[in-house]
Amino acid sequence: MQLKKFACLLVVAFALLACVEQKSEEHPLLGQKMPYLKIQNMMGAVTRMQPHGFDKPALVNLWATWCKPCIKEMPALEELARQGDYRVIAISNDANKQVVSKFIADGDYQKIQFFYDAFGKQSRSGLNAQGLPMTFLVDRDATVRHVFVGEEDWLSDAEVVKILNKYKVKYDD
Repeated sequence: MQLKKFACLLVVAFALLACVEQKSEEHPLLGQKMPYLKIQNMMGAVTRMQPHGFDKPALVNLWATWCKPCIKEMPALEELARQGDYRVIAISNDANKQVVSKFIADGDYQKIQFFYDAFGKQSRSGLNAQGLPMTFLVDRDATVRHVFVGEEDWLSDAEVVKILNKYKVKYDD
């Protein structure tokens, strides 16, 4: 019985710790090249991911299905991906890939590129992420330009929109 209580407390403590915020302006990857991450795509193939050489900047989002702020911002990230100015890459830090697949199917997410990193072993350490959600704005040359810490209002927060507009690709008319 005591072991069960301890295990429950440990899970709650981990969940709370995962939501601890780190200040964006202090993140060590700002101005640096986005590191390579060796993670799984949703089909199970291990891939070496680095968002460079793309035709547009990327938003690399670390999230989990158990993280309420992560879930809340996912539809807005899908809308950003639909608008076409950003490639949106979402890396799940869940323990169970089937839960992630069900979430994606139920949410009808068509434009976000989903990847899976069990428990965030590669992504959280490789990106120095101390909480979820955390989103990295990466330019076309793979340089981290901004780190969004915590839940964001991607479509209507004036400061967020200003930052996004600064880095989106300007197309010739």
